[in-house]
Amino acid sequence: SDCPIMYDHKLEVLNYTIVYDLKTTQECVDKCFANNDCLGYSFTTAKPDTNEFKCLIAHEFGRFITENGTISGRKCNSCQVMEWTKVDGLTFDKFDGISLHNCIQFCNQKKGCTHFNYYYSKILNDPWSKCILLSEKGKITKRNKQYVISGKKCKNRIESKNSVPRVEMVTKEVDKVVIGEDLITVKNISSV
Repeated sequence: SDCPIMYDHKLEVLNYTIVYDLKTTQECVDKCFANNDCLGYSFTTAKPDTNEFKCLIAHEFGRFITENGTISGRKCNSCQVMEWTKVDGLTFDKFDGISLHNCIQFCNQKKGCTHFNYYYSKILNDPWSKCILLSEKGKITKRNKQYVISGKKCKNRIESKNSVPRVEMVTKEVDKVVIGEDLITVKNISSV
């Protein structure tokens, strides 16, 4: 699956649970996907300069804020999404006040939709959102944009919220991909 992970970013939410005694980012991801109420996670050290970690399980949609050493992501399925990236194109349909999951599903279900942009508020706990579906007739160009999640129509249209991604890719900055097997420290993470 292509679930983007934000490196050096924390998922800011008010409704969450903290889980301790985890050793890897993958364990945090697995905890999130095992919890039906989880919409995202943040994995970080519980105490500075120790090998103790904590996993924040978010029970609501949140925005990313920068925080050194924290690895975060959203619960997603096999649909590829890009955080803080806007796709330009011809508007096909619009929806206000819907969830990211519903925006993705609307694009999958509507004939003619090829991409989507999901806008959310910069203000913590503000429920404002807008989903813009784009059609294949428009020119698609990607550009960096904060507080927007974009994606392409899923080829296999998986409807389940509970498919578990493997942690293989991390987005360190907008539109930058980094790879590393050890996602706890920055030692073996390199840009591609």
